[in-house]
Amino acid sequence: MLPDERVAGPLIKSRPKKDNAAAPNLVKVVVRLRPGKQGEGRDTVTVDSATPNTIRCEDPIEKVPGLGQGFNRSGGFTVDHAFGPAAPTSELYQDAVQRLVKSVVNSGTNACCFAYGATGSGKTYTMDGTATSPGVMQYAIGDLFAWAAPGATVVASYFQIYNEVCTDLLTASAKADEPVELHVRMDADGRTQVVGLREVVVSTADELLALVADGSARRATTGTAVNETSSRSHAVLQIALKQPARPLVAKLSLIDLAGSERATRANMTGQAFNEAKNINHS
Repeated sequence: MLPDERVAGPLIKSRPKKDNAAAPNLVKVVVRLRPGKQGEGRDTVTVDSATPNTIRCEDPIEKVPGLGQGFNRSGGFTVDHAFGPAAPTSELYQDAVQRLVKSVVNSGTNACCFAYGATGSGKTYTMDGTATSPGVMQYAIGDLFAWAAPGATVVASYFQIYNEVCTDLLTASAKADEPVELHVRMDADGRTQVVGLREVVVSTADELLALVADGSARRATTGTAVNETSSRSHAVLQIALKQPARPLVAKLSLIDLAGSERATRANMTGQAFNEAKNINHS
């Protein structure tokens, strides 16, 4: 635990320009397309090479003469960053996420990055990575420790929300199938707290990465017709940084959300169906 002076870091606030122009949006939208799978439409969703950061969506029906419905369902979306299937996670991190880690370390602000999308879209691959392809979490943890001031204190917590129940991923339960439920409360200062959540002081990037790997192994997963290792919970990694020259604690939150899905397409019944209902509801 950090000392009693631990408080929430300041929110990042945009400052209007002197000419009263609109303040910049601090929320950035990033789209990453994964490689297509057998049975999926080819080239229906692509990154427009002619227009920067634009995603093109083309309705396959419109390619077949006589099958059109009298209106055009194809279109495009402009986002802050767009990455095609060939783009590595390192490129995505450097272009879209690294600035958040810099703001936490250099400015003492809070920052959050979360992955959202349908099941099987590559969220956990992007955030958690694999043994051969590091994810956003690995890159962010490495940079945070590389840039933090000497003598800085780093405290990590890792929890999941599964079927509307919050559980600690860093604490092994006495019964693996019955993890202890944690309650989410609002403290006297209006900050959201997870009561009883384990917080671990870590000294190196490798030590934190080992904790994350251990916690990820406890995360709820289920095989579906869409994804053989579908994550069934929202996973939240929070890293609090206290540096000697700064009075406040800055926090970096890295979140891998469970994928939304259609129960009929994923061919789910029983427990998996109940999981899907809770995921889509949340």
